[in-house]
Amino acid sequence: MMGNVQIAFEKNRDFLSLSRHDRITLLRTTVEYTSTIGSIFTLRQYKLFNYPSFYESAEIIFQPSATVFIKRVIDQLDPDNTFIKLILAIVAFSTINYIVYRKNIEIDLTNNKVMLPFQDMYTELAWRYLLYKYGHYEAVKRFSNLTRCLFAVTGAIVEAHESQKFTDIIDSIIEQTEQKLSY
Repeated sequence: MMGNVQIAFEKNRDFLSLSRHDRITLLRTTVEYTSTIGSIFTLRQYKLFNYPSFYESAEIIFQPSATVFIKRVIDQLDPDNTFIKLILAIVAFSTINYIVYRKNIEIDLTNNKVMLPFQDMYTELAWRYLLYKYGHYEAVKRFSNLTRCLFAVTGAIVEAHESQKFTDIIDSIIEQTEQKLSY
């Protein structure tokens, strides 16, 4: 499920236009968030947490406290799939460094300013999409909810880090994507 986010990195022309160093750095610093949001999106789409056996399996793998956070994010996640996909692009180009320590991860881009046009473009695209589809008032509400949702994602990631399985999954995604980007 989390591996599907690889495609967002592998197929995005803007991402591929960056230097190899910057692609790898962005991948390593944002994959936890893009993978978590992408997985939560999938969980919601297919209503997988409605199946007790699936939910119990998730609790075993990621700890019960992490599944509580994940459920909270599922409930907060915007119902507009197009908006969520745009949010994934915004997060993929994010240059902030998150709160969970990961060993051996270089977090310095060669030039942070190179990311600004991509961040601006995807944010502007998401904003215009919301304005067009929902109007100003609803667009503001949805962006505000997005902020709360991203805080909840951070909480879910922090809780999931207690599980070695989560860290192994993230490391596997990074490794596989780096290999594909090397070709």
